[in-house]
Amino acid sequence: MTILEKQREMYSYKKAKQRLVKIMFICIMLLGLTICLAPYTIEHYIMPHAIDKANASVNQLDANKIEENQKRIQETLKNLGDANYGEATSYDKNLSYDADTIRSVDRVPIDVKINQDYVIGKLYVPNVELNIAVLEGLTNQNLDVASGTMKPNQKMGEGNFAIAGHHMIDYNSLFTPVSRMKEYDEIYLSDKRYVYEYVTTKVSVVSENNGNVVDDVPGENLITLVTCSNPKGTERVVVRGKLLKKYKVTDASEDVKNAILN
Repeated sequence: MTILEKQREMYSYKKAKQRLVKIMFICIMLLGLTICLAPYTIEHYIMPHAIDKANASVNQLDANKIEENQKRIQETLKNLGDANYGEATSYDKNLSYDADTIRSVDRVPIDVKINQDYVIGKLYVPNVELNIAVLEGLTNQNLDVASGTMKPNQKMGEGNFAIAGHHMIDYNSLFTPVSRMKEYDEIYLSDKRYVYEYVTTKVSVVSENNGNVVDDVPGENLITLVTCSNPKGTERVVVRGKLLKKYKVTDASEDVKNAILN
């Protein structure tokens, strides 16, 4: 091999080594970028998609199925008698109403699903684009994917119908939109047979220990929506609304009808 050939071989080797170093550098950069973006992608794309997909499954439930759920749940609660509803898990894990058992979450399983046997309706607040299933019971399983009732034996349009949900990092996931609600926002609660239309009368931030916000108020038919003020769960955003009217779903506006049925 001549000196010139050796020089060419050495030059080719150096070029190949430089290309390899560049490729490795690019791979390391891409890996680092992927690691950095993974939490954002999960929180703002993957989880919201999983939650939306689970809530979309409620669209196939009709008013008869929801009424069947409500009757079965009422029978179960009646059988509990004077039992402590916070400890009802041993009887029916989906019928616990103990807020102390609820964990703060910033992520939910990507294969999360709604237990359709405990769906009792849908909640729609157009001004903040909230459209979510309402499940019976304040459990982690329910709140991971939808919203849950905070008290047993509630009836839509009567007393103080209290619902809770999680505040997530993503702007529109679960009950996060509740934190953006304002006075006079319209609230629609439905069992797919009737629509209960409320108007927001008060939005406040209270201590997590202020549990009396869900108590009934004599002579008033109210709705109360509760979520954390931030994903860490240090305080509670409480939205209070009063009932304006009740009407059949078939008499609702197209926007409301589509949100509830589709």
